[in-house]
Formats: sequence, C-alpha cells, structure tokens
Amino acid sequence: MDDDDDYGDDEPPSNPLDSYREDWVEIYGKTGSFEDETEILPMRHTDGPIWPESWPMNLLQVFSVKVVEVMGDLQWPLDVYGVVAVRDSLDRKRNILFCRERDDCQTLLQASSQDKVLSYHAFVYAYLTNNGFARREVESTEHSTLEFTFAHLAYAVEATIIIHVVQGSTDFRARFSARTTGIDEDVVLLDSGDRKVVVADDGLVVLQRRVVVVEEKGKLNLRVEASENGSDTVVGKQMSFSARPALRSEGRFVLGFCTMSVIVAWSVLP
Repeated sequence: MDDDDDYGDDEPPSNPLDSYREDWVEIYGKTGSFEDETEILPMRHTDGPIWPESWPMNLLQVFSVKVVEVMGDLQWPLDVYGVVAVRDSLDRKRNILFCRERDDCQTLLQASSQDKVLSYHAFVYAYLTNNGFARREVESTEHSTLEFTFAHLAYAVEATIIIHVVQGSTDFRARFSARTTGIDEDVVLLDSGDRKVVVADDGLVVLQRRVVVVEEKGKLNLRVEASENGSDTVVGKQMSFSARPALRSEGRFVLGFCTMSVIVAWSVLP
C-alpha cells in the first residue's frame, strides 16, 4: 500500500520539529525568531540583590545527548555538525547544548563527503513527579536513534564554573566533570581526549560547558583527570562545594604539573 492510500486526501503527518516550529511561531513568533538564543544569561543574581521572587526553583539538568544507533546508509565513524538545543518556560528561546559548523565537525567513533541528515526531530518533556533522578529518553528517526539523559531537580540553583591555570604547564589533556550528590550521573564540562586543552592567554580553561544546576540543599562535586602531554600518568583530583543562592565558592586543583583555580558562581533563577 502506498503513502497516498495510507492518508487518503490528507497530508501525511509532518515531522515533529516542523510541527513544533509551526506552533512556536504561531504562539511566540511576535517576540522574535525561532532561531533566537535565550537572553537569560548565567550569574544574574551572583552578586545580588536577591529579590523576594527569586528563589530556588524547578530546573532541568541535561547530562548528555548520545547517538546510540545509525541506520540506512549512515556508518560509523560520523562527522557531526548542526544544533542541539532545549527551550524552557522562562523565555521560550534556544539554550544551546551543541552547535558546530560544517568545517568544525565533531567526530563520533570521517563520514562520506556527501552530507546526510542524522536527526531532524523534537520532543517535549513535561515533568510530573520524577524528581531527583536521571531519566533517559530514546528518540528514533529515519537515520538514527538518540538518547537524551536528563533530570528534573526541584528547588535548585545555578552554578557557573570558571577554571584558570594559575601556575605551571598549560600543555595537558584533561576531562572535567561535575555531578550533584543526589544523582549518580556526570555532566561532562570538557573531555579533550587526545587533544591539548585550550587555555586562553589569561589562563582560562575553555570548557565546552560551564553551567550546571544543583539541588538547593545539595553539593556540587567537581572532578578533573589530567595528564601532561608526553606523559602517561593521569592525575585525578576532586572537590566539593555546598550549594548557595548567590556569591562565589573557591578552590584549587593541585595536579603537580600545574595548579588550577576553581570559582563556582552561584545564582538563583530567573
């Protein structure tokens, strides 16, 4: 039976992302473009004042987006580019999780020179009572299956992580991660793999991600596993900070070949 017989005189169902885009434009289009990024920046209340309406609130922590399967004529490894974003109820605009241009692909496990759609999809998450633990949502499209890992945290605050190399070598590889005491799941801030970590002229470590959320009465655990280029010795260090509604917490990673300062800037939302 062909597609025309399936749907009669009606148009076949559109892609969920197209449907979502149409709904968004109809409801929120007067406020800006569908491609606009959020204007709510981190650290809004780090230095105060904290107004009465700004208290710990329900927040969503996104841990990872993983390609678990490719189908059709796609094969591993893949060079991936494009945008992965989430929207929330604060301003309905894009919070970017992944954004790469074609000439700056991320290699997963080189694809052919002919571009193919890996995923063109959208889904909606509406929290109910599944607070405080990691949830996995598997979404399949024509060419791939993606797994999203996230958690709904009630009464949570924002933590912006800033790391500088203050002494020693800047020639190293590293993996930086964060997790909260209540959920057994890492948020990867940076994993340089076999590449050198990018360190700015002022010593700032360029993280792929620097903002996470933490339960109001919980703790933020930060960990680094690093090795100086030319050495096979991996040094691991970790530290813990109690969540705060504002101000900053400070610490240091002393790795032997270098010392890093760590600042966590706390803020409530919005």
